[in-house]
Amino acid sequence: MAGGGQVLVAGNWAANPPYTVNPGYFSPRAEEKLGQVSADSRWMDLTRTQRVLGWQLVGTSSLPPDWANVDAAGTAVPTGPPGGGPVQFGLAAARLPVRYAESCDPADRALAVAMRPILTGPGDVPALRNLDGSAASDWQHPVAVVASAATEKPQAMRTPPPNDSTRRDPHCTTGIRPITVPPGSRWAESCCPPRCLAHAPIILRFSASRTRDRWPSHWRVGTP
Repeated sequence: MAGGGQVLVAGNWAANPPYTVNPGYFSPRAEEKLGQVSADSRWMDLTRTQRVLGWQLVGTSSLPPDWANVDAAGTAVPTGPPGGGPVQFGLAAARLPVRYAESCDPADRALAVAMRPILTGPGDVPALRNLDGSAASDWQHPVAVVASAATEKPQAMRTPPPNDSTRRDPHCTTGIRPITVPPGSRWAESCCPPRCLAHAPIILRFSASRTRDRWPSHWRVGTP
């Protein structure tokens, strides 16, 4: 519990305040499905609380850290890893914009979009960043590029009729190309089917050419 809400902590060892959390663990879509399967409303509470914590960490001009402490009142503060180290937006925190961009809830996607000005700046995409967005490494990693692409501002898309096998989910317009959902697919009837590559178990191909061009030449991006 944190400030009267639920929060996912880093492990059993972190179950007392101040709670140690890894914001990259936050996953609205997974929490939604777990809530549906279990009929346990605490998953919804978890999502609401973690969205608040996410905004506390991101605000309007910062990136979420790999690690944070949350006090009993529900206030989140960036911190370094439990074993010591710098406070930074690394490969763990990079999961947060991706997981919020894939959500069916506009409030979640807004959190991902808030990181766009920092994550889509000019130049190479560093694997590690300081919380102000400046580079904390001189190397790159695909996860960091995916995080950057996931924050692209949603664009309006027309939703074709239900019998159209090329339906596109209007929720899935976070700068990643939509894909076709075959009729009868196990995804076809879900509330937010994985009609965009953010949700699909295939290699990502980005719609923004400037993002695609920032992949190192030895990385190949596209559908299988």
